[in-house]
Amino acid sequence: MIYVGRRPILFLCEGKNDYNFLKSIVVEKISSASYGEKDEIIRRMYEKGISASMVVIVEGGKERLMKNVPIIVSKMRSMRRRQEVFALVDCDHDTPDNLSKKIFEKISNIVSNPRRFHSYKPEVKFTRRGSFYYVISVTYVAHITLLIHVLTVPRALEYWVRGKRSLDYLKGDPWFRELIRALKELGIEVRP
Repeated sequence: MIYVGRRPILFLCEGKNDYNFLKSIVVEKISSASYGEKDEIIRRMYEKGISASMVVIVEGGKERLMKNVPIIVSKMRSMRRRQEVFALVDCDHDTPDNLSKKIFEKISNIVSNPRRFHSYKPEVKFTRRGSFYYVISVTYVAHITLLIHVLTVPRALEYWVRGKRSLDYLKGDPWFRELIRALKELGIEVRP
């Protein structure tokens, strides 16, 4: 079960509806895992022992996802080369900027914690790539970088896909176009 191409991308989402949505737009092999399997998945990603191009961790709610994105920064500090993580987060009643900045602040707080990073504090940068798409880069020792791609969905994903038979109606929405662009930039093949 060795993955031969690029490293798989760890994809964090709030729930099963998000996972099913991703399965409907991505052509490549996707595997899913629950929140409790995250540590094993990360370890296997280091060893190239995953056959999927995307591993989706279903977090079990927005609060858990918001809490766990910074923890992944701590867990991935021993990686030997660049890694990509993608988080799909519902804005609910927040703005995309505020929500992504909250994630950035949580990551900044964890890398400033001397109990987590006692010998070296990683450098953290925040880049806006669109109206709904942001990238947070964390550079560890030896200049190895973790890129956390954050795509914020206006309202909630369920609002956009509830009762729809086709995703064609989403093609005109800016957040959906930014999601497709981000996935393509990461080398993930999406449905036309």
